[in-house]
Amino acid sequence: ENTTYFPNFFQQIGSGNTSDAELAVNNSIIGTLDYFTYKIYEDNCFNGLPWLLKDKGYATAVFHAYEGRNFWNRETVYPKLGFDKFYGGLNDQGRTGDYEMTEWMGWGLTDSEFFKQVIPQMKSLKEPFYSFVITLSNHHPFEMLPHYDFINLLKEDEGTIVGNYLNSVAYTDYSIGLFMDLLKEEGLYNSTIFVIYGDHLGITNEKDNLKDMKRLLGREYSYMDMLNVPLIIHIPSSEDFLPKEVKTVSGQLDVFPTVAYLMGFSELNTFYLGHNIYNVKSGFVAEQTFMPKGSFISDDIVYIMSRDGVFEHGEAFTFSDSKKVDLSRAKQGHLKSLMQVEFCESLLKENGMKEYCRNR
Repeated sequence: ENTTYFPNFFQQIGSGNTSDAELAVNNSIIGTLDYFTYKIYEDNCFNGLPWLLKDKGYATAVFHAYEGRNFWNRETVYPKLGFDKFYGGLNDQGRTGDYEMTEWMGWGLTDSEFFKQVIPQMKSLKEPFYSFVITLSNHHPFEMLPHYDFINLLKEDEGTIVGNYLNSVAYTDYSIGLFMDLLKEEGLYNSTIFVIYGDHLGITNEKDNLKDMKRLLGREYSYMDMLNVPLIIHIPSSEDFLPKEVKTVSGQLDVFPTVAYLMGFSELNTFYLGHNIYNVKSGFVAEQTFMPKGSFISDDIVYIMSRDGVFEHGEAFTFSDSKKVDLSRAKQGHLKSLMQVEFCESLLKENGMKEYCRNR
């Protein structure tokens, strides 16, 4: 109850992968392809969701248990994004981070152990607060400790990336459930809006993965599958009816205005490119990574730009059933996609949000 799933939600990142997803969902800006945005534009001013919530009296914090605090230049950039506190890094092997390494898996501390340590950190914040929690375990190559292998895989899936991924997602589901149980125990659950999103693709389009995914899906594994990531919004105490599913095409740029709407903002005094997914009439997602710049996904048409940069060499098809359509139907969407990407690039290069820094 009081939960919406967005099945047609897509990544919108630059070269910074996870960090560019953070930029997109908090600021409704697409990151650059030149290098990772957090490094090139570390001195820029930003005015996204963390800053707007701070203006409403919220404490803001990031939680992430990767071993090094400054991976993706996070420690430097988070204050610029409007975060008061960064709980990050491991406290072991001479490091002085905020998390004890109680159980290692994959890229660092397991999510289930991480969530246990996040709870007291959250409780130390002055309410109300905005917590941005970044998990690690559901990441390539998706290898699980034996006691977290919750799925009995088919023999042909054992030891494959796809098989590992299935077990990894099951573990993520378990960990999020554990986290919510802990929040209930501490009295934080009912006063929270939960926004759970995927940062970037999980299964790449390498040959073995394509073969395994085709067997799993019963059809070819496409860009539409690869770039489709989760978005779930859950409001335990909501008195308003939340639809169980919103099928409008949406992307990471839409998270900021959607959450701001749920938080009671009537208008946003800042630059942003996304929409409130709950009430936008039609969806549109500009892409530039994996699908080349100029590609887009909309409720009716998908266009994949040619690698040679020639519009006429691209491919257009219907979103609903992947039937090819005349390229003329994709021209306006192609131009809109280019405009959004180039606007974001210019905004970053010119530090276009600097006017918002004057009163800070």
